[in-house]
Amino acid sequence: MEPKAFLIAVAVACVGAFLVLLGADIVPQRVFKPTVPSLVLVVIGLALILAGMSVFFRVGSPIANRMIGVCMLLMALPFFWVAFFGDPRQIGGGIPFLPAQYNRLLGRFMFGLGALFWLWLGVMALKHANDRAGEGMDESDQ
Repeated sequence: MEPKAFLIAVAVACVGAFLVLLGADIVPQRVFKPTVPSLVLVVIGLALILAGMSVFFRVGSPIANRMIGVCMLLMALPFFWVAFFGDPRQIGGGIPFLPAQYNRLLGRFMFGLGALFWLWLGVMALKHANDRAGEGMDESDQ
């Protein structure tokens, strides 16, 4: 493994661990004042830890592909949370000539599309991992 890839993987996993500790309130939240529930922080942290740890497995291996697939499924959850439960004052579509209520609806719609996109990517990665695992089996194993 290249040193650069190792350092990036460790950095990503460390950021994920920090988010998990922040979401679990081991690191005091009063210092950072997150605007999302603790569960969302933990989910994002776990996704980042999985992404960082997957680098330590052989690229393209079924284990690494499964870890990335689960990471992507976990990344869909915060997008769903923002789409359905996000603070309406902080969501906007960004189109200046539309009224605020339409901008909020557009923002929620876009976050919902983002969640569906992450969900689709996760399912496709898990399917790919399953297909790759099936290719590695001999005729006697089936």
